[in-house]
Amino acid sequence: MARIATFLLALLLAPAFLAPCAGAGEDLADDDRGGVKLKSDLDEEARDAVHELVLETRARVQETLRCLGLAPKSRGQIRLRIYAAPEDFASRQRRTQSIYMLWTNSYFDLANNEVVSCWQGGSAQGRAALRHELTHCVLHEYSKNLPLWFAEGFACYIEGIEVDAYGDPLQTVDTTRLNTIRRALASGTICPMYDLMELKEIEFYGREGAKELPWDRNIVYAQSWSLVYYLLAVAEGEDREFAGLVAKRLDTGQWSQAAFKRILPELEGRWRDFLARDDLVRLDVLTTEARRELDQGRFSSAREAALKALDLDRKRRAARRVLAESCVALGLYEEALVACDRLLADEEADPDAHLCRARALLGQAGARQQPDLAGEARAVALHAVDLLPEQEKFRGLLLAIQVDESRDDVKGALELLRRALALKHVPQEVRSDLLEREQALIKRAIGR
Repeated sequence: MARIATFLLALLLAPAFLAPCAGAGEDLADDDRGGVKLKSDLDEEARDAVHELVLETRARVQETLRCLGLAPKSRGQIRLRIYAAPEDFASRQRRTQSIYMLWTNSYFDLANNEVVSCWQGGSAQGRAALRHELTHCVLHEYSKNLPLWFAEGFACYIEGIEVDAYGDPLQTVDTTRLNTIRRALASGTICPMYDLMELKEIEFYGREGAKELPWDRNIVYAQSWSLVYYLLAVAEGEDREFAGLVAKRLDTGQWSQAAFKRILPELEGRWRDFLARDDLVRLDVLTTEARRELDQGRFSSAREAALKALDLDRKRRAARRVLAESCVALGLYEEALVACDRLLADEEADPDAHLCRARALLGQAGARQQPDLAGEARAVALHAVDLLPEQEKFRGLLLAIQVDESRDDVKGALELLRRALALKHVPQEVRSDLLEREQALIKRAIGR
């Protein structure tokens, strides 16, 4: 009898011993940079894109939480495991018997402090999913015991931000979730506000033990997102007390239940009115339109759309950048300089704002026949070179060379041109153009 019991016990334990370890059979390369530890089977270009997205997301989370007066309590290493193919991602879930939702292509493995994701060719969906889980990872640098509505709502908020090539938000409203919460409000199927504040994992995620969820999961996610969006929109307005209470809970873990109960009824009314606004997505539409028009060379309509967007939100950086660039193209140099100065007042270390300002000064120098403005343009362009990353420094040098050529400063142009050629990161077509320009400048110098 004892032998039979031992045999049966061995059969029960065998799967645990025979199951492959988490990394077994995986051919993933390490690509560690700074505080980011990446394991992946992606090519070099995709790995670069992942690292860029990590830095962008972390900066966005920190900047947004700073608006609530919060600072990180720690800064740990971000660990990622990124797969190129969905089947490899799914295989890992099966091998590790992951408890995380199997309908997603990304999750934050809290036990191992690791983001696991499928890159999906860098698609918008793949990037959004990765931003969502990276947000969870960075949030743990602020608090280890976040209320679920805020953790998921904030991750949904960061996930839904679409940015331009400069990292400035073009769109901040998740229209899918906005429509979901609007329908729920109309049908009366939202989660009561105070209950939302207290939802536990079983009720929020529907894991083991929750046979039937009290509220639809999609609605709970949309409601959490909308409340975070509202919170960030009114952090300095009439609901700043609510923003302060949320920030205090995130910072100290203290949950002022009586205060929340007191303010939630009136807050809910204002939140409902906010979500019903017809112009809620208009800012995003105008900002996206302004950037599209600029990219297609329609400078007058780009400027017009940018001005309308700034009428709705003077802080919309993407719209102000379009305004500055379109004004330079239209020869409205004074207006361009005002827009550039505003961009730099908010963020002095913005190399592209400096480059735009240099182009405006150069245009103004020609229009007014004032050489001193060209000298200022050169100095601004060279300052931008100091701010640009190594692989983009050539852009600032090209503009500075253009300034010297406009002033017929052959010696200065040659010095800068050779400095550009000495850079490691210069596109081949740009390098070829620089070599041709070097020969032309040498001939001009000899001719003198």
